[in-house]
Amino acid sequence: MNVQAFEELKRVLSSVPQSRFSVAHWDQCACGHATRDAWFQSRGFTRCSSFDEAVAFFGIPRSEAIGLFSGGSGMTPDQVIRKIDHLLA
Repeated sequence: MNVQAFEELKRVLSSVPQSRFSVAHWDQCACGHATRDAWFQSRGFTRCSSFDEAVAFFGIPRSEAIGLFSGGSGMTPDQVIRKIDHLLA
């Protein structure tokens, strides 16, 4: 598991307004926002359009990636941060 990547993802998500966040669209979900961040870009994470890409970068099983990066349409960035905290605990 890439713990540093998850810590950086939490940082990114903490500044994403709910109006610009949607787990229903790859470019607006947690992964999509990460791909626009300099830390992620400098490590080659410039595209995320599948769970497989998230699995490869974050170093987690596909089932965990699905649980973390998908959910109801009302998911918020704060809810994803809480999921990350639970995963890292």
